[in-house]
Amino acid sequence: MEYKQWGNALSINGLYTLIFPIAFRNKPFIVNCSEHSAQGWNNQVAIPGAHASYATNKDVLIYTRWVTSDGKVISNNGQNFEYFSIGL
Repeated sequence: MEYKQWGNALSINGLYTLIFPIAFRNKPFIVNCSEHSAQGWNNQVAIPGAHASYATNKDVLIYTRWVTSDGKVISNNGQNFEYFSIGL
């Protein structure tokens, strides 16, 4: 039987340890992240992503990056993001 968990979180500085509300029995198969609200975009894009290599059954590291419209400037910044995870 697989289990699904979802929610939202706030990364303050571009690095966030997401602790699952209920621990999986094993490392999750997938953790998908997306921007919560695009209203703040002004010539830039905020991109959250899970560092799946270091995920455990209890948590996963989330990186949040901002990229400017010219694609040249990337910075670690906070953002409100949503996640969806599937595991056992």
